Amino acid sequence: MKIITVHGSGLGTSILLQLTAQTALQRLHVDATVEALARVSVHGFLPDADLLLVSPELAGGLARAASIVRPVHDPLDLAEVARQISLGLGQRSPSTRSPLVPV
Repeated sequence: MKIITVHGSGLGTSILLQLTAQTALQRLHVDATVEALARVSVHGFLPDADLLLVSPELAGGLARAASIVRPVHDPLDLAEVARQISLGLGQRSPSTRSPLVPV
């Protein structure tokens, strides 16, 4: 599973969201890779992404280009990021779901 993080405040905030997502994935026992991208470069990576974690102002525009987009208001809020990952996993079709793998 591949998750891409993109935050409207810039690459640094995308990296903070990436780090929070990695911690959330460990707590959720989900095996996935997480990549932080700048807003200008995200479109080239959309075909490879299973889930996008994005700032709310980007969610609408990216929802038209990606299958699963989950908004994150606070990139440092572990509970919010874990909730959005869980909701995103629930949106995936059964045939594309990765099994939960202990990390």
